[in-house]
Amino acid sequence: MSNVTAEPHNGADSIRSRLVQQVTSSVRWEESMRHLLAEGFTRFIELGPGTALSGFMKRIEKNAIMFNVADESSLEVTSKSLAPLP
Repeated sequence: MSNVTAEPHNGADSIRSRLVQQVTSSVRWEESMRHLLAEGFTRFIELGPGTALSGFMKRIEKNAIMFNVADESSLEVTSKSLAPLP
């Protein structure tokens, strides 16, 4: 997802052309998340310490399933949670 356009990238050229804009433009995070929700995504992973984005997402869609990966143990928990059922 492009933070500049709130639309998915469609290849490496698209990503390259947006790099400068990614640094100099406003982040359209909420619009990006709403786009993903409209496409049927229900599970999201927040990488890094803290859960600020998870909190924002819960305000957008309370039924979204949020995971946070901040260290090895949280990565393990998230991996197990996302593993297919036997």
